[in-house]
Amino acid sequence: MTRIVKINKKNIVVYLISILVLPIIVVLIIGSIKDKNMREKISNLEAARILMLGIASDEEFKELEQPEDYLRALNETGCCRIKNGQAELTYGIVKSIFEFYTGEIPEQISALRNDTEISRETFIKLFQELAAYLPNAKKLTESTLTIAGIKKLTADSYKLYTPGGVYKYFSKEINLCEDKTYVVIQRNNDVLLVKEEIKQEPAEVKEGRAEYSNVLLMNCTSKKAQINLYGFVRDFNVKGLDENIKNVLCNIRIQNGKITEIDLKTDIITGKVLSVTDDYADIEGYGHVPLDEHFLMYDTLDYETT
Repeated sequence: MTRIVKINKKNIVVYLISILVLPIIVVLIIGSIKDKNMREKISNLEAARILMLGIASDEEFKELEQPEDYLRALNETGCCRIKNGQAELTYGIVKSIFEFYTGEIPEQISALRNDTEISRETFIKLFQELAAYLPNAKKLTESTLTIAGIKKLTADSYKLYTPGGVYKYFSKEINLCEDKTYVVIQRNNDVLLVKEEIKQEPAEVKEGRAEYSNVLLMNCTSKKAQINLYGFVRDFNVKGLDENIKNVLCNIRIQNGKITEIDLKTDIITGKVLSVTDDYADIEGYGHVPLDEHFLMYDTLDYETT
């Protein structure tokens, strides 16, 4: 007996599309995972800089300027031997450094292959374990920084402008955003690494919320304001400001990249500054004028801060 089977052409088309599309989706997922993994790795150059900021003496520290200087100095300590600074850091190098400074290899990484590349997150955790054993660990401090501006200097180095000053940061891939606050480990004005972002409330604020005091409103039009945030100039869309306002100090609040509040400080005195202390400025004709907690001086010719 012959059995006749009817085949729906639509089902054939759907089946064929599934066969063709599925491998493409799989390839895209694998590619995405690989890209993510690459972004999470840390280069030998960056790791060398982080390590040397905890190893170098004050005199040695002054000689370290370029990324290659940190790598050379790390090799000279004898704790490890790195030939290719651009390559990704491996567990073998980390094991060597731990053994050199602590006399043992952490149990959690001892069985891992030496040629396996280490993730940035894991390196940060291991570095915090290692830091206490480094010769100049006391030079390292933990603080919080709110990023008002980021300036790229080279392919791997940046300037970070914050209410507390300007910092240097070296990273193969910048992982910081303006108007967000981070917990960092630093030495003087060098940021070694970023531990974590401090999440702001409410939770729906995704692009950052920040308050900046005593920033300089350089000039404005009917819709735009140009503001110097501690040495970094940013343009904002702002409505309702007098276009004649120029070089006026203000406090601002930023949410999602936009100014939500602005407090202009229009009271101005003019006089020769005779001296400045931590508590006051001695101004001719006015005497001792108390300084604000967030006091800053701006040079309105080149807009640098001091």
